[in-house]
Amino acid sequence: MKNLVSAVCATVAIAATMLAGGPGVAYDGEVYTVCKLDPRGDNYLSLRSCRSSRCAEKRRLRPGQFVWTEEPFSEGGWRAVILMKDVNDWHPRNGLRGFVYERYICYVDVSR
Repeated sequence: MKNLVSAVCATVAIAATMLAGGPGVAYDGEVYTVCKLDPRGDNYLSLRSCRSSRCAEKRRLRPGQFVWTEEPFSEGGWRAVILMKDVNDWHPRNGLRGFVYERYICYVDVSR
C-alpha cells in the first residue's frame, strides 16, 4: 500500500509540473518590437552584453526594431533577445544576441 501511495504522489507531482509549465516545457521565444522611447530624448534602446546599464553597448536599436525573446520572463527588468531582420525572420538563431531593458519592448501578436 505504501508503494502505491508513493507512485500516485509521484504521478500527481509530475502532472502538476507539466501543467504548470515546469522544466519539461521549453520556451520557444516571442516577437517584440522596440517601443515607448522618447523621440525628444535619445530615441534608441541599447542592446547590452549583460543585464546592466554598466555593461558594454553592442548596438543601438531604433523604434520598430524587431527582437526575438530567449526567455519567458525578465530578470531585474532585463530580457535576453536576438535581433531579427524583420517580423518574418522566424527563429533568428544566428542574429546578434544581447539584453534589453524590458520597459522599452512591446509584444507583437504574429498569430494572425
